[in-house]
Amino acid sequence: MSNTFPILLSFTGFVPFILRIAVGLYFIYFFGHKTIKGYDAKETLPKKIKKNAFFILGLIVGIFITVGFYTQIASLLGIAIVGFSLFTKKGTPFFETKTNHIFLFAIFLSLFISGAGYLAFDLPF
Repeated sequence: MSNTFPILLSFTGFVPFILRIAVGLYFIYFFGHKTIKGYDAKETLPKKIKKNAFFILGLIVGIFITVGFYTQIASLLGIAIVGFSLFTKKGTPFFETKTNHIFLFAIFLSLFISGAGYLAFDLPF
C-alpha cells in the first residue's frame, strides 16, 4: 500500500532520535530525582553508592541514551532495569503504572532494534 504522505519517509531517521530523547530525559529526570532524594548526609560515600547503585545505573543509562552513546547496549540495560523494577517491586510498580513499564519496554526494544537514529555518537562510519 502506498503511503499517504511519501515525503515524510525521508524523516525516518528522526523517529529513533525522538524516542531516544524522550526516554533518555525521562530516565534522567526520574533516576536523578531518586538519587538526590535518597541522599543522607550521615551516610558514608561507599554505603551511599551501594544503596543507590540501581538509581545511578538508571541515571547513566538515561545519559547514554540521551546523548546517543552506545545506544543499543544502553537500551539493553534499560530493558533490564524496566523488567527488574516491574517484577521485584512489591505494591505499586516502580514507574507508577504497569502501562509505563510496557511503554518503556517497547521504546527500549525499538531503540535496540533500530539503533540511535540521527544526531548520535554511535552512528556507523
